[in-house]
Amino acid sequence: MIDIIYPLLSDDDTLTKDSALSKWSELLHDIFTKNGRPMDSALKYKDQLEEAGFVDVNIVKRKWPLNRWPKDPKHKQIGTWAQQNTLDALAALSLAVFTRPDGQGGLGWSKEEVEVFLTDVRKDIKNVNIHSYWPIWSVYATKPQ
Repeated sequence: MIDIIYPLLSDDDTLTKDSALSKWSELLHDIFTKNGRPMDSALKYKDQLEEAGFVDVNIVKRKWPLNRWPKDPKHKQIGTWAQQNTLDALAALSLAVFTRPDGQGGLGWSKEEVEVFLTDVRKDIKNVNIHSYWPIWSVYATKPQ
């Protein structure tokens, strides 16, 4: 099983808590968790596989950079793809949950408020001085004989 884990991370503190990108990632994580759809399910995959009787459970943890900040050409290319994918999906990931009323599992923002916020998020996504990445976990196991 392969899955992305929210929120975004940075190992060198260039993704600050007050950045629009960090706030966006945390808001999505919190909203989806509150609505019973956690975006960090991969954190439980190992335990779930073991509880189901699988053996030799392994986790491979990867970091997918969110833009082209890495020096390594392979990771720079992954970051370029991740940046475009995130920019393409940003409105789709955000609009419904941010504009849904608070009592219905959203934030109750207006569409205009979301668009203004996403303008800053887009700037952060493109900022190569922010060394953010998606934690990506691959979890695999052996079915017992």
